[in-house]
Amino acid sequence: MNAGKYKIVGDKIVSKDTGEPIPDDEPIVIIRARDVVSKKAIGFIRAMYERNDIPLEKLAGLRERIEAFHEWQIANPDKLKIPGVGKPFDIEQKMPTPEEWEALTAKVRGR
Repeated sequence: MNAGKYKIVGDKIVSKDTGEPIPDDEPIVIIRARDVVSKKAIGFIRAMYERNDIPLEKLAGLRERIEAFHEWQIANPDKLKIPGVGKPFDIEQKMPTPEEWEALTAKVRGR
């Protein structure tokens, strides 16, 4: 499931909205749901946007990604990995609950 802002066209990553490809010399990061800290990373990005007064309606896509990652991780705990290590990860013991996650992101937002 890729409901993001980009798509692959040939050997390029292209904006779905503008059709503009990401230049070959521009660094990018791809965050996969199997990365055990992926939800935290996206949540941190969202919190930083909030701190910079980006309207919440513009952040809805990030919240949807966090929820989609959470659902995928719960459904696929055997596929979770620590990047670069490849070691399986026990999501039930290590990841915060949705309530704990909200409290953590609220701290980052300074609320």
